[in-house]
Amino acid sequence: MAPIPQSEVSDAFPEVQQDIARLAASPEIRSGYNWFRGQEPQLAHWQLEMARIAAPPFGEAARGAWLAERFQELGLDDVHTDDVGNIF
Repeated sequence: MAPIPQSEVSDAFPEVQQDIARLAASPEIRSGYNWFRGQEPQLAHWQLEMARIAAPPFGEAARGAWLAERFQELGLDDVHTDDVGNIF
């Protein structure tokens, strides 16, 4: 199956495009985007650090614990791990 040309996708969903443009222009979204851009070196470092933690299938507990610690370092005080190891 051939990819759909960009122009056809854009024309097919004008409401979605308008919603995305509105969200992208909002001060809250811009602020969040700017924060992430400013944190890019730290986030890249963390991504590499996390990738070094062994996490075979059904053996991701160490990686999950590491991620929960990073969330707490960022100021999230309601970090939980569910029964299957998802961190939120």
